[in-house]
Amino acid sequence: PTKIGAIVDAAIAFSSSTGSQTSFSNLKCHLAALSLSDLGLEPRHLFPRRFTSTKNHYFHFPIFYTEQVTIAVFLIPRGNRLPLHDHPNMTVFSKLLHGRVHWRAFDWIADDPVSSFQHKRYARAVVDEQLNPNSAVLDLNPNSANIHEVAAYEDSALFDVLTPSYTEDDRVCSYYRVANEQRQENIIGQTVLLEALPNQDIPFSSQADRPYQQFLKYCKGNI
Repeated sequence: PTKIGAIVDAAIAFSSSTGSQTSFSNLKCHLAALSLSDLGLEPRHLFPRRFTSTKNHYFHFPIFYTEQVTIAVFLIPRGNRLPLHDHPNMTVFSKLLHGRVHWRAFDWIADDPVSSFQHKRYARAVVDEQLNPNSAVLDLNPNSANIHEVAAYEDSALFDVLTPSYTEDDRVCSYYRVANEQRQENIIGQTVLLEALPNQDIPFSSQADRPYQQFLKYCKGNI
């Protein structure tokens, strides 16, 4: 199979194996070998000029979807971000294909004394690093690094595998902000207060637009 097809097969195998170590390692191995050219893209194709000045946007392109597996590409213009969000009861694998990003992730603190009705909860920073296309494949699961954000220092392309997929009932994506943000170089181990964002404050994501139809056709044709 093609590299995209091999990733789809490996993701389905992982989702069907209840997360065995063998299927976990196999999926990460396939993702590590993926490059931008395997998607039929070159860097000049990523951001048409009319998108380069867009603020607070990122672009989401689903390639494959079942109830158990979602595979998608996220294009994040320089200076924008995938905002802080969670993946309830899900495992996610991420491979940066192009650009340079700042990745931060948090774990909820058990027995948090903050009342749930206040929509605030304490978390501990567990990942705070810069990534480039040579970086290792990152993964998160229900118990580790599940709340994360990705800020783009450069125009960036991120390839994600999610399992199982989001649903409208028990696996709903929630967005947050760090309510007590402090400027420092590395926050690993620090306790922060995360505040859930109301719907009107959720940043905008654009689905596939006309300039990317050929890209999506290429990807889906190579599954």
